[in-house]
Order: sequence, then structure tokens, then C-alpha cells
Amino acid sequence: MGIEGMQASLRNNKRDRKSIFDNKKEITDATFGEFIDHKKMTEYEFHEFQKKLKKENAERQKKFLIKSVLSVSLFIAVAIYFLFFY
Repeated sequence: MGIEGMQASLRNNKRDRKSIFDNKKEITDATFGEFIDHKKMTEYEFHEFQKKLKKENAERQKKFLIKSVLSVSLFIAVAIYFLFFY
């Protein structure tokens, strides 16, 4: 009952293991079923759409950067005030 017995035991007791991702079902929030796109974009429209998205993303990143820098500088100013002047 050496190694062959252990291998036989493992082979006989083998089970199908399911991942937690196997049980996930596709969730749709559509009330009337799946969305079907009847209007197809032309190549030019798609290119313009991509440019518009890039421009909006760049503006959003600039706003986020400005807000982040201002909030960090305000936090540092408050911390310096409490450390040295309070």
C-alpha cells in the first residue's frame, strides 16, 4: 500500500471542483431584453466620436488633477498650521 495505493485513493476520490466564477450569471438591467444597435456608425462618425471621448477624458483628468493638487496643498497647509502655530 505504498505510492500506488495513495495514487489510487486520490484518483477514486477525485471530484469536480467548481470555481466561484462558474456560478455567476450574466446580469442584464434591460427591461425589454437585449439592446440591438440598429444604427451603425460610419467610419468618419466613429473617428469623430473617439476624438470627442478623448477630449472629454482629458478635460476630466485636468479637473481631477487640479482638485487633487488643491486638496493636498490645503491639507498640508492645515497640518503645518496645527504643527507650528497652534
